[in-house]
Amino acid sequence: GRTGDHVGLVVFGSKAYVQAPLSFDLPALAGMVEESFIGLAGEGTALGDAIALGVARLRAMPRDQRVLVLLTDGSSTEGVMQVPEAALLAQHHGVRVHAIGLGEPRSAKASPGEGLDEPALKQIASLTGGQYFRAGDAKALAGIYETLGRHEPALPDARIYRPAAELYIEGQID
Repeated sequence: GRTGDHVGLVVFGSKAYVQAPLSFDLPALAGMVEESFIGLAGEGTALGDAIALGVARLRAMPRDQRVLVLLTDGSSTEGVMQVPEAALLAQHHGVRVHAIGLGEPRSAKASPGEGLDEPALKQIASLTGGQYFRAGDAKALAGIYETLGRHEPALPDARIYRPAAELYIEGQID
């Protein structure tokens, strides 16, 4: 449903990687999402690195089109960039971060890295002008994406198509 938008995919675990660069090719991107799985990029959660990598990729876009949707099931346990620094980086570069948390929030007795760090995700969204959502299941996630679609409407397709028509005279010129 995002026709007209450049969409990319960053996967993160112990490290963050660009799985798909910004592109209009949504079917190819959907295929890459389908091929992704938990643990693809390692078992940790380099949340700050993922945000920083997303910001780096979005800097070439016009400021009003810099939107990052962060989908995570945990708290930051690895990576070079700390989450507060990454949120400030996103804010500085005009990237709105909408954070979606999956899973159970951290309990008071949780070990570091266990559970969803809702306060951190709310802070990221607040600092960058985005929103925080919590998805309990696939139906809730679909509803969140629908809400985001209303708040971040798809752009008209700005691609330029140049028709190719051969203009030549058939036959032999004398």
